[in-house]
Amino acid sequence: MNKDNVLKWVEALESGKYQQGFGTLNSKNETFCCLGVACEVAILNGVELRKEKNVNGLFYYNGNPSTLPCAVQQWLDIDVGVGNPPVGGKSLASLNDKFEVSFEVIAKEIRKEWI
Repeated sequence: MNKDNVLKWVEALESGKYQQGFGTLNSKNETFCCLGVACEVAILNGVELRKEKNVNGLFYYNGNPSTLPCAVQQWLDIDVGVGNPPVGGKSLASLNDKFEVSFEVIAKEIRKEWI
């Protein structure tokens, strides 16, 4: 785990800069899943990701609209299998999308678990 990079992600979640969205990494109206925020922070820190908008207006990172790209997993130095890091037994994607847990609470859980 790269705690410095995870901390950058957590601080971005806590910053209020990103509006929370559900069901996709980054929607056409610029709302983000917590994993989409990780993608944006990785890009800001020099990770080369291909960010493209599809015909429906959804953003894709390295061709994927909904799971954490391998390049971001490597930058964070976390192994998440299918792209959804677990925290407290639940995936971050499910905390964000299914349970609609706020970025602030997700950040707190990541701090508790990983930092």
